[in-house]
Amino acid sequence: MSTLVGEHPPRHAGNSGPRRIITAADEPEVVYMESAEEGRIITDSAGIFRSRLLFTALQGAARDPQETLQAIRDEMRKIDDE
Repeated sequence: MSTLVGEHPPRHAGNSGPRRIITAADEPEVVYMESAEEGRIITDSAGIFRSRLLFTALQGAARDPQETLQAIRDEMRKIDDE
Protein backbone atom coordinates (compact mmCIF):
# COMPACT_ATOMS: atom_id res chain seq x y z
CA MET A 1 0.00 0.00 0.00
CA SER A 2 1.24 3.49 -0.80
CA THR A 3 0.69 6.62 1.23
CA LEU A 4 1.50 10.26 0.62
CA VAL A 5 3.71 12.53 2.63
CA GLY A 6 2.30 16.01 3.24
CA GLU A 7 3.50 18.98 1.21
CA HIS A 8 5.71 20.45 3.94
CA PRO A 9 6.91 17.73 6.31
CA PRO A 10 9.67 18.84 8.69
CA ARG A 11 12.08 16.30 7.18
CA HIS A 12 11.29 13.98 4.31
CA ALA A 13 12.63 10.53 5.17
CA GLY A 14 12.03 9.15 1.68
CA ASN A 15 14.13 11.56 -0.36
CA SER A 16 16.90 9.04 -1.01
CA GLY A 17 14.75 7.04 -3.42
CA PRO A 18 12.56 3.99 -3.26
CA ARG A 19 13.79 0.96 -1.39
CA ARG A 20 12.49 -2.47 -0.53
CA ILE A 21 13.53 -4.62 2.38
CA ILE A 22 13.46 -8.21 1.13
CA THR A 23 13.02 -11.01 3.62
CA ALA A 24 12.89 -14.75 3.05
CA ALA A 25 12.54 -17.59 5.51
CA ASP A 26 15.78 -19.27 4.47
CA GLU A 27 17.93 -16.30 3.35
CA PRO A 28 19.39 -13.24 5.09
CA GLU A 29 17.59 -9.92 4.66
CA VAL A 30 18.68 -7.57 1.90
CA VAL A 31 17.65 -4.08 0.86
CA TYR A 32 17.21 -3.08 -2.76
CA MET A 33 17.48 0.68 -3.19
CA GLU A 34 16.87 2.61 -6.40
CA SER A 35 18.31 5.93 -7.45
CA ALA A 36 18.03 8.00 -10.61
CA GLU A 37 20.95 6.17 -12.19
CA GLU A 38 21.20 2.68 -10.73
CA GLY A 39 19.95 0.13 -8.24
CA ARG A 40 21.92 -0.94 -5.19
CA ILE A 41 21.74 -4.03 -3.01
CA ILE A 42 22.56 -3.58 0.67
CA THR A 43 23.47 -6.68 2.66
CA ASP A 44 25.29 -5.39 5.74
CA SER A 45 23.30 -5.30 8.96
CA ALA A 46 24.03 -1.60 9.61
CA GLY A 47 22.69 -0.66 6.16
CA ILE A 48 19.57 -2.77 6.66
CA PHE A 49 19.05 -1.18 10.09
CA ARG A 50 19.33 2.33 8.57
CA SER A 51 16.76 1.37 5.93
CA ARG A 52 14.37 0.19 8.63
CA LEU A 53 14.86 3.47 10.53
CA LEU A 54 14.19 5.50 7.38
CA PHE A 55 11.08 3.48 6.64
CA THR A 56 9.79 4.05 10.18
CA ALA A 57 10.44 7.80 9.85
CA LEU A 58 8.63 7.83 6.50
CA GLN A 59 5.64 6.05 8.04
CA GLY A 60 5.57 8.71 10.75
CA ALA A 61 5.48 11.53 8.18
CA ALA A 62 2.98 9.87 5.83
CA ARG A 63 -0.72 10.57 5.69
CA ASP A 64 -3.00 7.76 6.74
CA PRO A 65 -4.42 5.58 3.93
CA GLN A 66 -7.83 7.31 3.90
CA GLU A 67 -6.22 10.76 3.62
CA THR A 68 -4.00 9.43 0.83
CA LEU A 69 -6.98 8.12 -1.13
CA GLN A 70 -8.85 11.39 -0.68
CA ALA A 71 -5.82 13.43 -1.80
CA ILE A 72 -5.50 11.27 -4.94
CA ARG A 73 -9.23 11.65 -5.68
CA ASP A 74 -8.99 15.42 -5.20
CA GLU A 75 -6.05 15.65 -7.60
CA MET A 76 -7.84 13.48 -10.16
CA ARG A 77 -10.88 15.76 -9.91
CA LYS A 78 -8.65 18.79 -10.57
CA ILE A 79 -7.20 17.10 -13.66
CA ASP A 80 -10.68 16.21 -14.93
CA ASP A 81 -11.81 19.82 -14.42
CA GLU A 82 -8.98 21.24 -16.55
